[in-house]
Amino acid sequence: EEQKELDTLRKLADASQQETTILREQAEHLRAEAKHLKAENERLQKLVQTTWEQSKDEQGKTTNLEKELQQKGEELNQLQSLYNTLQGEAEELQETLQHTQRMNFQLS
Repeated sequence: EEQKELDTLRKLADASQQETTILREQAEHLRAEAKHLKAENERLQKLVQTTWEQSKDEQGKTTNLEKELQQKGEELNQLQSLYNTLQGEAEELQETLQHTQRMNFQLS
């Protein structure tokens, strides 16, 4: 009877040992998985940071381009105004020239 109890206890001990071994292996696997997930998380955080910085840079470039476009538009308006002024002066000079030519023709 004691032998049966000892055999049962040995079987329980063996089963417990096997269970402990399985749990240790699972724990090692989970630690490795956690390490992998941590590395992946760090990689993704860097990617998000880089993407955010690039987005900020692009936004800055867009803002600069918008300012430059506005300045070019203002320059174009100034040039158009100058062109209109010069066109008016050219017409006045043309009229003066024609008047002078008529006067010279009449004098001759």
